[in-house]
Amino acid sequence: MPEKSIRFMYFNSPCNPTGKVAGREYLNQLVQFALKHEILILHDMDSWYTTHNSKTDLINILEIPDAKECSLTVLSLSKEFGLPGLRIGLVAGNDYVINAIRMHNSTFSVMIPEVCQYAAKAALDNFNAEQQKPEINEYVSYLIQKSIAGWQSMGWPPEAIDCPEAGFKYLLSVPPHLQSQGGFTAVELFDYYILSRAYIKLSTIRSFNPESHQYIRVIIMQNEALLDEAFRRMKEIGVDYHSMKLPDSLSQEYTTLIQENMSGDF
Repeated sequence: MPEKSIRFMYFNSPCNPTGKVAGREYLNQLVQFALKHEILILHDMDSWYTTHNSKTDLINILEIPDAKECSLTVLSLSKEFGLPGLRIGLVAGNDYVINAIRMHNSTFSVMIPEVCQYAAKAALDNFNAEQQKPEINEYVSYLIQKSIAGWQSMGWPPEAIDCPEAGFKYLLSVPPHLQSQGGFTAVELFDYYILSRAYIKLSTIRSFNPESHQYIRVIIMQNEALLDEAFRRMKEIGVDYHSMKLPDSLSQEYTTLIQENMSGDF
């Protein structure tokens, strides 16, 4: 693909779904690359203050020298401030691109409902960063570690769990002995088995990498009591890294479910 056909580069840090964080040197290289090739860097930073290590420095690309000439950042309020479903955030960066977004939104009447705007304002007005940021970091980090310990209690070895540096998501390998069935990968069937038997929804990473058949994306969005309940249910249905088995009929069951729910106008 000719370089001039590339208009922008989408970049995510902390990374979804691994929770890894890009350092200052890497961000500086991105900015220099964008300036050289005249492209826009879009930094999606939906987790912008939750870290799990005091040494982890969350850096936004706009902190890099000359980044405002070629970069844009998107920050989420709905995720970090506990406002699920409001889908509200903010965008900052290159003034030309910001003005283009303003014109687009005005022309096509793209609006955020007023109630969502007031909810975001209330969250910001009542947020005490000095006091609450450490509390939130500590609690989310505790839940992350508790969930990792839960998987380890069911046999998951350390190398099968990709611990995050920031945010509230991480990767988990499915048991390697599980096999694909009927056109479904082992990770899809693992996800469906837990959903249909324990009523817990995990997430495959097919939307991030369609070729990946190994990983589940774990998202921590519940309190400690619900986390305990989730692992109790999974243990009850036999989830175990070394010994669990999937029914031979699971792929047909999954196929039937899909056909029944997507047979009409969808």
